[in-house]
Amino acid sequence: CRLDVFKAVHNTITRYDSVVEMIANNTAATYSVVFLMNPLVKSIIRTEPHRRFFIRSIQTYSKVAAALATNSGISKGVITTIRPVGNLFNHSCDPHAMTISDGGRVKMVMLRPARQGEQIFISYGPTWYKPCPLSLMFKCCCIVCDKGKAGRKWHSLMDR
Repeated sequence: CRLDVFKAVHNTITRYDSVVEMIANNTAATYSVVFLMNPLVKSIIRTEPHRRFFIRSIQTYSKVAAALATNSGISKGVITTIRPVGNLFNHSCDPHAMTISDGGRVKMVMLRPARQGEQIFISYGPTWYKPCPLSLMFKCCCIVCDKGKAGRKWHSLMDR
């Protein structure tokens, strides 16, 4: 029964350090901002207690998802979270933008200009200027990691 699953997930207690707590809070802030712009969601979550429950639920689900991924060995040391806008931006070790939390809001900050129509990339962890010792859960195909002509050109420009 879905209600039993909802109750089990909602009542799960997880233990985390401050970094994971911050990421869960960041995720909840992102979800609430994005989803509450939707007229249908806005019509359901009308009161302050509804909003607080909504945000608290997202925090809980993010923590439980991270715990399940960690316990199943999926994450291999990588912090796992649920993000509503995560699939809008692909990874690059040479990102155009980064996400930051500012006063309870999540903002996308451009690190360098992007041409109209150009895909905007963020980093899921490592960058060329701050390599990450953790391995990614996917094969990175960005220009920094490219072993071909484009990657060699990028590295030659950076080596100047």
